[in-house]
Amino acid sequence: MIKRQYHYGDEYGDGVNSRYFRNFLNTLDGERSMWEILEEYGAQKAKCKKKWSYNVKWHDPEKYMIFVLRYS
Repeated sequence: MIKRQYHYGDEYGDGVNSRYFRNFLNTLDGERSMWEILEEYGAQKAKCKKKWSYNVKWHDPEKYMIFVLRYS
């Protein structure tokens, strides 16, 4: 399992700290939620106490790499 934390907001400059995740967020069209799309890549929402972060657990390393390569 791969665990990642993606920060967003003004505290971190221009938003999300990973370019591929920022590209993914920019492609969202509002028809489906971010979490629905991430489930297709074997990811799920993890607990997070910080309001300015997304915690994501990636259960399949191969699908995680496909996600990174697609949105890089």
